[in-house]
Amino acid sequence: MLMYYGPTVTVSELIQTPRWYFYTFARLISVILPVKFSNYEVKCNDKGALIKWSTASEQNSDRFEIQRSTNGNDWVTVDNVAAAGNSSSDKNYQYLDIYGGTAFYRIRQVDVDGRFTYTAIKTTNCKAGQFDVTLYPVPAKDKLNIVVQSDKELKTDLQVLDMTGKIVQRTIIQINKGNNNIVLDINNLPGGQYLLVSSDPAVLINKKFTIVR
Repeated sequence: MLMYYGPTVTVSELIQTPRWYFYTFARLISVILPVKFSNYEVKCNDKGALIKWSTASEQNSDRFEIQRSTNGNDWVTVDNVAAAGNSSSDKNYQYLDIYGGTAFYRIRQVDVDGRFTYTAIKTTNCKAGQFDVTLYPVPAKDKLNIVVQSDKELKTDLQVLDMTGKIVQRTIIQINKGNNNIVLDINNLPGGQYLLVSSDPAVLINKKFTIVR
């Protein structure tokens, strides 16, 4: 006896003794992944962590989110890379993260409809950038000279903090490989002690200085 009720099929079988046996056949659903990854790797180079990945095919893929963690549990999206959308040929992608030290990486692939999948987690311990920072004059008055010796080229958000931790001045600076001399106008700041820092964890600037009036 065959009884059909929809997505499953139930078969009952009557044999010589009055006992019934029931068999259930579950309907198999084929799931097509929107993106088929053919390669995914993270390696250190002289600038930071280079994340490279390739796809063999893509269907309705919107973007790839590069996510980083320092402990393997808490993740931040450091940047997005646009996906090909629909493709049946090999596509290659890469992203350079200049963050130094131990880091965990994964890629969050997002479809146009908002659904997403994750890659496996990769771990690196790339060398942080080497920065030698000197401030003068000490104490300063109207101008603060910042001498930076760097082994790489990058931009960073330079911040001046007062002793309560409040940001009182900030500027985007370009650091070139080699010796850099940056002049910061501090004429609008009152006398006192301050801290010069970079918001970028790859740029190790953390210097205290004093302004006199």
